[in-house]
Parts: sequence; structure tokens; C-alpha cells
Amino acid sequence: MSEETTTVDLDKIPATRQQVSRLYFAGLLDREARLYAFELLNPRRLWTVWASRLLLVLGAALILAGIIFFFAANWNSFSGLVKLGGIEAGLVLCLAGAWLYGLERLSGKVLLLGAGVLVGVFLAVFGQVYQTGADAWDLFAQWSALIFGWVLLARFVPLWGVWLVVTNLAVSLFVVQAGFLRGDAEINLAAIHAVLNGAVLIARELACSRGVSWLQGKWTRLPLVFAVLYALLIPVLASIFDYEQEYVFSLLIGLGGGAFIYWFYRFRTRDMWCFSAACLFWTLIVEVCVARAVFEGSQGGDAPTLLFMAMVTIGLFAGACWHVMKVLKEPAAETEKTTAAGGEKDV
Repeated sequence: MSEETTTVDLDKIPATRQQVSRLYFAGLLDREARLYAFELLNPRRLWTVWASRLLLVLGAALILAGIIFFFAANWNSFSGLVKLGGIEAGLVLCLAGAWLYGLERLSGKVLLLGAGVLVGVFLAVFGQVYQTGADAWDLFAQWSALIFGWVLLARFVPLWGVWLVVTNLAVSLFVVQAGFLRGDAEINLAAIHAVLNGAVLIARELACSRGVSWLQGKWTRLPLVFAVLYALLIPVLASIFDYEQEYVFSLLIGLGGGAFIYWFYRFRTRDMWCFSAACLFWTLIVEVCVARAVFEGSQGGDAPTLLFMAMVTIGLFAGACWHVMKVLKEPAAETEKTTAAGGEKDV
């Protein structure tokens, strides 16, 4: 009689800090082995490379900020030709440097980032010199459209970040200035931002699942998750404090989006930072609901009520921390799928 056994190919299981932490919390590794594994996964020499790249990006950002403030401080001292010509010269030099160094090198990508920022500076200065009278949202929309091709070519996360910020500003200003939404537009505007940034987050996750290497860093995920959760939180809290019928669609987006992020980063793609952010999202909602019920049924901010809310806050956040630690010890779904795919059956 034969018995089926499943063997696990360890080469198919990715070695990550999360896997090491789970082994440590399960009691399979001691403290010294855990620290040694972390050192193997992230050698100290990588910090020098990371620091040098960070300083390069920060230096480029400071130079661009200096250019912007230079024109703002000396606006009346230059003619229109000098203003536009100087910005165009800087734009051309940045593009020439990006072409010379190539977009495979970080220096070339940073130069293209500088060119993308200077496009917006040029549009702003052009509008001021010739008094085009265009709305502010029009400027940001043009800026977003003009640099979108560079964004696709560069495959550089900071340039994507600049484009996403510009696009969000264009959407915000369009909604406010064009009167697209009536009444308390900022509530529904938050839902629009959540949908926009959520679409970018979904595109990022799909690209990572298909092996796009330049998006694999988890730090490219967390800012998007925070931006989406913040935008989702606004209509939910607004509905708790002052429910109105026009908030229903935004409320559904907020609750549905928060639930999806919680599910996705717990069961689909394990990321404890993003999962913790989702837990914080739901903890804040529960606390605000309790606070609304307590303060409406009491005499206001008297001492017993405040003491009770302090205890509720401590309890909620302690429970959220316990839940996060409990999930951290659970096996990741993606690891289980990898193990199942890589397993071989022996008879």
C-alpha cells in the first residue's frame, strides 16, 4: 500500500524578513539566528547604496526647489524672455543629460524627473507672463498630460509620484472650480481621490504580479495604501458625524474599499505594514462610532465620559495590536500557494 507524501522544494519559497519573523515567533529560530538571517537578507553595505541614491534624489529635489523659489523671489527683476528662456534652457539640459546618461542609470532618471518638474514651472511662468486666464486645473491637467509619456518611459517611481500628485491636484481643482459637485463637495471629492489612487494601486499590484522589477520594492506600495485609506476615511467619518443622503455612494466606497484592502493584504498578498494601516483604519472608525454614541448620550465632556473614552481608546488599539501580531504568526497565503505549486508527490 502506497502512501502519498508531499515534499517541499525550499528553492521555490522566497526568503524574506516576514518568513524569518514567522519562524522566530513559532519558536523555530533563536534570537541570534534571526539577526544572522536578517544580515544575510539585507547586508549593511546595501545601506550605503540606498543612502547615496536617496541623497541624489534629495539633491535634485532641492535644486529644483531652488530654481522655483529663485524665479518667485526675483519675478520683477527679469523680463519675460529671460524667465521663459532660462526655464527652457534648464529643460533642454535636463533632457540632454537624460539622453546622454540613459534611462537605465539613476542619474538619467533623475535628470528626466527634473525635466518633468520644469515643464510645470514653464507652464506656470508662461501663464503669468502672457496672462492666459486659464483655470488652475487646466495648468495641472496639461502638466500631467505632457509628462505622461516620460513617466511611462522612465520606469522611475519618484517620477510616477510627481505625476500622480499633479494628476490629483488637477482632479481636485477641476471638481472645485468647474462646480462638478454641489454641496459638501469635499466629501465626494475624497471618494474620487480614493478611486483614482486605488486604480493606480491596483495597477501597481497587477504589474508586480506579472514580474515588473522596478515596482517590486514594498516602499512603492505603502504611500499609495496610506493615500487611499485616508481618502476612504473622510466620507466614512463625515457620515458618522452628519449623515446625509448624498454621502451614501461615497460611504459605500469608503467601507468597501477599506474592507477590500484589509482582505487583500491579509489573505491575498501579505504585507504587514499595509495590513496594519487597514487595521488602524477600522479602529478609528469604531472609535468614532463609540465616541458619537457616548457623547450624544452624556452631558458632554464630563470627567467620567472622558475617562471611559480613554479606556475605550486603549482597549481598541491594544486589540488592534494583538490582532496584527496574531496575523503575523499565521502562514502567508502566497507562501502556501508557492509551496503547493512547487511540491512534488512521491509514491
